[in-house]
Amino acid sequence: MTRSTTMRRTTAASRLLVLALAALAAAPAAASAQLPDAERILARYIDALGGEAALRKHSFRYHKSTLSMPAQGITMSMEAFAAPPDLYVSRMEMPGMGTVRSGYDGKVAWTIHPATGPMLLEGTALEQQRQQVNFYDPLDRDRYIKAMETLERTDFQGRSCYKVKVVTNWGEEYHEYYDTETGLLAGLVRKQETPMGAIESTVIIDEYREVGGVKLATKLRTLAMGMEQIVTVDSTSFEKFDTSVFDPPPEIKALVK
Repeated sequence: MTRSTTMRRTTAASRLLVLALAALAAAPAAASAQLPDAERILARYIDALGGEAALRKHSFRYHKSTLSMPAQGITMSMEAFAAPPDLYVSRMEMPGMGTVRSGYDGKVAWTIHPATGPMLLEGTALEQQRQQVNFYDPLDRDRYIKAMETLERTDFQGRSCYKVKVVTNWGEEYHEYYDTETGLLAGLVRKQETPMGAIESTVIIDEYREVGGVKLATKLRTLAMGMEQIVTVDSTSFEKFDTSVFDPPPEIKALVK
């Protein structure tokens, strides 16, 4: 073998090595490029729920639910009223303790708990409450969401999902997971503000059911602080009701300056 032949083969091998290394370096970028952007994932989610027209068709919602904590042997009944844009009030009966109430009337977010008494929500807790009771979510997300970014395709609670980073208008970041097969929201991981401080929780949506032409999440599990809480929606109504139900109770009005 001549020296020139050897050099040519060495040069060719080096070129192949460089190309191989370049392909490996480009692989993550190529995989990222194949991920659907967050806006596309959100649009698919809206379609999976029934579409924008179906979601905006309703302007009143009433849920009757059961909340349970299996490990503690606790079962509670709960009812909630909601209306646009973000009016909300709920009432939950806690065995042996009494009634827990919470609400948002468009200005004031509040809770009344037998153990802590009446309380106004402020700061991040207030912002989270306003967002979470947004009646037309996910249609009106720009009211609370600054940016969304698809990070990866990953496993979430045994399901193939797109992991999406969400950045709120007040600077909070958390992650949502969308089922790659159905397009529906499978759950989220977020630090929830509470009177005890920020607590990281994982919410898993196990079941959707079609009611009034739209799909609603009807079974949710929340994992936090080593405990599991399950909310099962027993019935839903879109019939009109008296909106005075959203008026803050006297205990809360007394706290508003």
